[in-house]
Amino acid sequence: MSEKPQSWSVTAEIRAEQKAAIKDMSRKEKLAYFWEYYKIHTITILISAVILISIIYNMATSKDYAFYAVILNSYGLSRETLADDFSTFAEIDTDRVLVYIETETHLNIDDFSPFDMATVQRIMATIAAGQLDAIVTDASSFIYFSDAEFFGDLRLILSAEELKRHENRLFYIDQDVIDKKNANPNFDNIEIIIKTPEEKIQEIKLRRQPENMINPVPVGIFMTESQLIQSAFFGNDFPVLGIIGTSRQHENARMFVDFLLK
Repeated sequence: MSEKPQSWSVTAEIRAEQKAAIKDMSRKEKLAYFWEYYKIHTITILISAVILISIIYNMATSKDYAFYAVILNSYGLSRETLADDFSTFAEIDTDRVLVYIETETHLNIDDFSPFDMATVQRIMATIAAGQLDAIVTDASSFIYFSDAEFFGDLRLILSAEELKRHENRLFYIDQDVIDKKNANPNFDNIEIIIKTPEEKIQEIKLRRQPENMINPVPVGIFMTESQLIQSAFFGNDFPVLGIIGTSRQHENARMFVDFLLK
């Protein structure tokens, strides 16, 4: 018969001592003893159980998104109130589907920090996944996103009547300029060009002038006439709304435009 390893005999001896120590303890003393020696294990097991239950619950109760929008660089907007009000306006049954309007995210396009890059990458990830439906942000950030071709051609999303109604609010890109940039192997589509306030104003004016473009494409709607949006932006920010090109919720996105401009 082979000799048992020394580690086994030590473990067995410790267990025997523990049994002897708790044999004559009261229930309260046993609980205190157990907590003293096993609290780390217990907490670890409880945390693991909570995480597992949370995952199972979320999988069982998850609902599809009916609409997901991001309002960048706004102040004082409540995402819960905004989502509830829009759901009521669009008659969306939030017992079956989710409406999420993110209002807490900020992006400084003029001082592009690692935090700002992370924000852009997160937005790009939600777009690539086909989850994000619309973005509202200041014109400078909107120009950056539109030139990166985040937004869909509004001629393919809005009806002819809706386009006519918004014709004085439309924001354009010149697809010819973007195509030439994309054809340049040295072109970096995430490059940030810092502009003076005067240059920004001039650029915003140009985005309203399709007659001066070779291939104008409407990709945004200026929200300066939206009381709700204008109240949450600084006066010179010129907020613009764009519908994401990969969005699967064009109907709700159109309703969101009407909601903001009501």
